[in-house]
Order: sequence, then structure tokens, then C-alpha cells
Amino acid sequence: MKYVSVFCCFASFLLEHSSSFPLSHDAFAVLTSEAQSLFGFQQKEVPVIPYPQHVEFLHGQYRIPKCLPEVIRGQGVSESMAAVEALHISLAAFRERDAAFMQGSSSVAATLPMLASDEHTAASRTRKLARSEGGRGCPKIRLTLTDKPEQNSEEYELIAQVGKDIHLKAPKPAGLFYGVQTFIQLVKHAASSGDLVLPAVHIKDFPRFQWRGMHLDVSRHFFPPHEVKRLLDTLAYLKYNKFHWHLTDDQGWRLPVKRWPRLTQVGSGLKAQNASHDAWSGNAARPQKPYYTVEELKDIVKYAARRYIEVIPEVDVPGHAVSAIASYPDLGNDDLQDYQPPKEPPVEHFPGQKVWGVYEHTLQPSNKSLSFISDIYETLAEVFPSKFVHIGGDEAPQQEWEMSPRARALGKEPGHIQSYFTEHIAKMLLAKGRSPVAWDEVLHTGGAPSNMVITAWRSTEELRKSVQQGHPTVNAVSEYLYFDHAQAQSGEPKSICCNLPLEKVYDYDPVNGLGEDDDKSLVLGAQAELWSEYFPNSEHLEYMTNPRSFALAEVLWSPSSWREHKDAFQNFESRLAARLPDLDKFRINYRKPEGL
Repeated sequence: MKYVSVFCCFASFLLEHSSSFPLSHDAFAVLTSEAQSLFGFQQKEVPVIPYPQHVEFLHGQYRIPKCLPEVIRGQGVSESMAAVEALHISLAAFRERDAAFMQGSSSVAATLPMLASDEHTAASRTRKLARSEGGRGCPKIRLTLTDKPEQNSEEYELIAQVGKDIHLKAPKPAGLFYGVQTFIQLVKHAASSGDLVLPAVHIKDFPRFQWRGMHLDVSRHFFPPHEVKRLLDTLAYLKYNKFHWHLTDDQGWRLPVKRWPRLTQVGSGLKAQNASHDAWSGNAARPQKPYYTVEELKDIVKYAARRYIEVIPEVDVPGHAVSAIASYPDLGNDDLQDYQPPKEPPVEHFPGQKVWGVYEHTLQPSNKSLSFISDIYETLAEVFPSKFVHIGGDEAPQQEWEMSPRARALGKEPGHIQSYFTEHIAKMLLAKGRSPVAWDEVLHTGGAPSNMVITAWRSTEELRKSVQQGHPTVNAVSEYLYFDHAQAQSGEPKSICCNLPLEKVYDYDPVNGLGEDDDKSLVLGAQAELWSEYFPNSEHLEYMTNPRSFALAEVLWSPSSWREHKDAFQNFESRLAARLPDLDKFRINYRKPEGL
């Protein structure tokens, strides 16, 4: 192992003197991880998920005695920052005075649910905690923002050296926040003394991919704000930074639009409820109001932003539009002979009722539809400050358009009428300074500008096609990333199909399937999909999310070579065993892996 140490020390030297020896982050990650690949894993690893890019073990073990360390805010760090608040609350929770919080495990729990979404509340809480800090012999924890704009905005450096203060520094607040999450996972209680202990380490860390996402469908089953926030808490703990929110579909419209009130009055399925509000009904979680208010949406966006998660809204058009057409029948292809619009969205009233799948109804290609869509995006612009907006574009059947005189008059080739919507919506969003995102079907139906981000979901071939056409691309390939798929061959709750076990997620790489000549830099990252057809409640949602969320977090953050060693998954499982109690403490559900 001494060769690994020499190799990693040499890599550290190069990074420290990068001005003299230019070395990119990618090269550095490869350099240090290649040492581990050549000689096997280090003799010890930190119990952190996702695993950091570079960990150097220093001499000894860092101990924090029975005191509350003082948090020193250095250059550019304000007390209202999420990193400061999370650190304060974590330290307080670690102490014996919070014995009830810590009871039952020596592992430290995640603290994200305690973060305030309001900065003034956060600052007040931070000041209150700070009054009891410090004490003779108590180490300090220093947070510093470095003035190095050329660095990755999400990177951080954490140094815990025996006899010195702990130092956490980063170029941007997001990096400090991620560094705090790593610190939380490093600390544990010493069983004998009650001291807080962590390995003496020097960590330099940054993500491999810029897009580390999770998608949630709230149309098939509605999840109230507090349940969405629980998911965001878990994502922040694992350093995800994108939340793709699927707000509309055939079975339910969840977005209020002032000029189109029937979208929530009818399209949400409010009037389609049965009297019993069965637990499997898509609206059972809040039957009296199965949609979000503008205030709730803004609050969730703010909650996510405080955790450095960008909320990417999706309004799915021109297919998957039954809820919209049931609300306003004249948005459908009403020039069809014997046109019969849907009277209500298909709301499930009992398990297995066949309301899922693809419906033939699509929006009519007309100025009326474009005016409707324009009003929707005005609402999205008001509520969601995100750079990216998802327009849907998947699974839009052609049969109504092929029989519609209005649609045929466009003169589009068969199968390309959808391009009418793609072209117009992309122009709308680009004019507002937003980046349009769409499912991979738009690669075939036409109208997608070259700068449109493609969510490649149907196959690795679609991923490759998107890259070869020059599109920025998010990998969402269903075989590996659809978390609505079962987690084992048998003994699992009812699911839509297939088998996606934990190890398959962990072994997957977002650039798998691309050729040598394909531009892998166009793959922004990846995201998992949580389609909710068979998620009747948040407990089931969490069961399907975790611990696969941990595996994907490591895929998207850590160097790919970290997972190439033959014992990589076993190493991951050993660290996962140390992290699952974090979910237990906040009663977040998960599937317990076999053998853990």
C-alpha cells in the first residue's frame, strides 16, 4: 500500500501546484483513482456516499470532546447560509443533550429536514445555537469561501488534522453545503467516551457530472408539499442538484393557471373522486385539493434552492393531455367526425384499475393551443426560476392528427405534426431566456433546435442518437434508471414491470453505449425516474427510491474508475450499511438490501 500512498501524494502535489503543473479535475480524479485501481482499495475508506474524489488519511483520529465546537465564518460566509445552519444544527444534534435524537445508534443522522427554508429564520436559529458554542479545549470549525472563480462551483476541501481546527473551504456556497454533508457522514459517537470522532483526513472533492437528478411524477398519484420536501431532503443529503417535477399528465393536472381555472377544478380529478377516497386513488393524499397552489409551488422551489437543488418543471404536451382536454374540450381535435372528448381524467379508484398507459387524445395544432400553452409558460416563469423547463413531448399518438383536417392542413410529413408544438414551444422558452428540455421522441418527430436538452429514456441507442445530433443530453434510460421498476425478481410490491436491483444501478455508467467518436461531454449527467402509477403513498415512494438513490448518487458524483474494481459493489454495500441508519432516524422508508 505504500505505493498507493506515494502515488496519491504525488497527485496531491500536482493539484496543489496546478499553476506550475496544469492538471484538470478529470485528470486528477483518474490519477488518484488509478492508484487505487492498480493496487486495490485503500486499507480503509471513509463511510461516505457518494465517495469523494480524493481522500488522504492523515495521522491519528480527530476527536471532539463533550463540547459544542465554535463555527468560525471566514471570508464571504454569512450566518444565514444553508451550510452554516446545517453545521450548527448537526453539531447540536450530536451532543448528549440531544440524546433522544441520537438514541439507538452510534451513527449520525441527516439534519436536512431541520433546515429552515426562510433565511431570516435560519439566521435567528443559527445565532441561538451559537451562544452555547465553544469552551476551553473545544476545537473550532472554520468555513471559508475561496476567491477562485475558475474552480468548480460545487467542489470543496475538508481538512481535519489532529491538533488543528477543522477547515472546510469552497469557491461557492454550494460547495460548502456539500462539504457539510460529507462532514455529517464522517462523524460518529465514540461508544466509551461519548466524544465525537472522525478520521483525520484531507478531502478534495467535486462532482463528475453537472446533472445529478431525480424525477417525480405527481400526476398519477398526488404527493402533498410536505412529502415532496421529504424527498428533497434525501436528495440534498446525497448531493443531487436537479429535481424534475412532472406536474401534468392524463390522470391529473397539478399546476394552477389563472386564466384556465378548470385545469385544477376538473383536470386534477377533483370531480372524478369516488366517495370512499380509496387509498389507491391517485388523489387520496389530499382529495379535497389534489393540486398545488402557487404559494405551495413557490415554497417548494425555495425549499429546494436552499438545498442547492434546481426544480425543473414539466408540463407534458401535446400528448398525455387528457386532463387538459377534459377541462377544455375545444383544445382537442374537435374537427374530427364524431369527436368525443374525455369528460374527466382517468382517476384510479382501486388497485389495478386500468387507467394507466397512453391515451389517443392530443392537443390540436392551432393558435388556440399555442395561446393556452403560452399562458402555462407565463405561470411557470412566475413560479419557477429554473434555467431548464421540460416540455414533455413523449408518447404523443398520431391517429387523431392523421384524421384531422386542421392537422393535415399544416402540410407536415406523416409522424411529424408534433414538430408544430416543439418548434413553437422551444421559441417561447428561448425568448424567455430558458433552456427547453424534451423526451427523446422529439428526435424523431422533428422541430427540436440543436440546443434543446434531450432526456434519453427509451434506450441507449436513443442516448447515442441524441449525442450524435449534437444535443446536450440527460441519460434517463429506463432499463437502468426507472425506479418504478421492481428491485428484485420476486417478493416485491406490485410495480409496472421489470427488475432493477441495486447492483445494476451501481454498475451502470451514464456514458455506456457511446462510441469512441461520440462526444461524451454532451452527456450532462443522468437522472432516475419515479413514475407513480404504483406508488399509492409516500411510504411506497420512499421504498422505491431508497437505497437505489444512494447508488446513483455515487455513479454521478464519484470517478468512474472507483466502480471498476472487482470489489467495488461490496465496498459500496459496506458504506451503505453505515448510512441507512440516517434514514431510520427520520423514518424515511427504504428497501433493506439482502445481507445488510
